[in-house]
Amino acid sequence: MAQKPSTWRSSPGKSNELAERWGFEPQIRVAPHTRFPSVRLQPLGHLSTGDAKDDIMVGMQDSIFTRIIKGEIPAHRIYEDDKTLAFLDIFPKSHGHSLVVPKIQIDRFYDLPDEDYTALFATVKKMAAHMEKVFGRRTIVKIIGTDVPHAHVHLFPYDPNYVGGREPSRADDAELAKLAEKLRFVEPDQDVL
Repeated sequence: MAQKPSTWRSSPGKSNELAERWGFEPQIRVAPHTRFPSVRLQPLGHLSTGDAKDDIMVGMQDSIFTRIIKGEIPAHRIYEDDKTLAFLDIFPKSHGHSLVVPKIQIDRFYDLPDEDYTALFATVKKMAAHMEKVFGRRTIVKIIGTDVPHAHVHLFPYDPNYVGGREPSRADDAELAKLAEKLRFVEPDQDVL
C-alpha cells in the first residue's frame, strides 16, 4: 500500500510557468520513504494520495483539453471522432506540432478504459500517417504527461534542425488556421469538422 505524502509544497522553476500557463498548481509530493521527491501537476483544488484510483475523480476541475472538447476554448481542430480529438498545439515545439486527446478526462493514458485507449492510439496512428503524407517527413510521437492532467499524445514532424530545451513561443493564430486547413483530416464516413 502506498504511503500518503508527508508534505506538499509548490515546486520551483519551469514547471510553475507551465502550470500557470495552463491553469494548474504544481505540487511536489515527498513521501517519507523516498530519497527524491516525485513532481506531479495536479488540478487546482485536488490533492492526490498517490493512488491512481483517487486521481480519477468525479467533479475534478475540467482540464484545458476538456474545455477545448466542450468548445469553451477555441482550438485549431484537425481531426475528431466520437472518442478523440486532434488539434494544433498553440505553443508548438516545431511546425505542425499537434495533440491527440481522448474525450474522457483521465490523467494517465494507461488508466483509460480499453475502448478509449484503443481509440486514442487508433487516432494517433491515423494522424501520424496523415502528417507524414502532408509534410513528407517521419512523425515523432511523444507521451509526456506532466503538463496537463488529461491523457494526451504529442505528434510533430521530424525536423533535423530542431534544438530541444528552448521554450516554445505562442504561435500566430492566422498561421495555425492555415496549417489546420492543410492538416484537417476527415474520413470518408465522417461529417466535415
